[in-house]
Amino acid sequence: MADLFEEKTPAAQPAEADVILSLPEEAEGKAAPDTGKGKTKKKKPLTPAVVFSNLFDIIETFCYALVLMMVVFVFVLRIVTVDGTSMENTLKHQDRLIISDLFFTPSTGDIVVLDAEGVDGLSQKYIIKRVIAVGGQRVELDYDDWRVTVDGVVLNESYIKRSGGLMNRGSFDEDPNVVLDAEGNHSFVVPEGTVFVMGDNRNGSTDGRMVGFLEEERILGRVLLRLFPWDTLGRVK
Repeated sequence: MADLFEEKTPAAQPAEADVILSLPEEAEGKAAPDTGKGKTKKKKPLTPAVVFSNLFDIIETFCYALVLMMVVFVFVLRIVTVDGTSMENTLKHQDRLIISDLFFTPSTGDIVVLDAEGVDGLSQKYIIKRVIAVGGQRVELDYDDWRVTVDGVVLNESYIKRSGGLMNRGSFDEDPNVVLDAEGNHSFVVPEGTVFVMGDNRNGSTDGRMVGFLEEERILGRVLLRLFPWDTLGRVK
């Protein structure tokens, strides 16, 4: 079961090119007019006041950058840490991720972090799962073949981790809104305003099969990037 702990992230500047200027030689016997352009300007003396002023500018710039970063990571992005194995093999224990809910509408295949506080059957405050379907979509679960069908289309789930013989069927037999066919498979329509989620480690995840549908309002954000481990840095699918 994967829950998460929130954790409250420049291009190098090109070096300036050195330039050598070739100036025309003055005609022999003629002195070049003194324009004053070739004189070296005197540098301001490095007084304590100048040092303090420069230091203050640096500190001020740093503070602005720090405040901007805090705003971004409080209102736009969040860093979370995976705790558990329910999303293997896509996500591993202790992976660091960036999530965001900016301009986000959940859809099939999204990996999301949800607030699970108060959900019967879940002890974690936060969980991370994959969205299988959203409100109004019809889902069919074939436990023998590990097949998931949404609106008549079989999902290509090459990312799931299989273990054991049959896919865990959960507690759907107790839900009056779920249809059980003669082969022991389930089908249902996801209620509006909710999502049906499952972990990629299908037999090592407590998810929608056990706890039912979760309100969209519980979604804290979609996983955008993996920050750590470094060798897996990049987008998460």
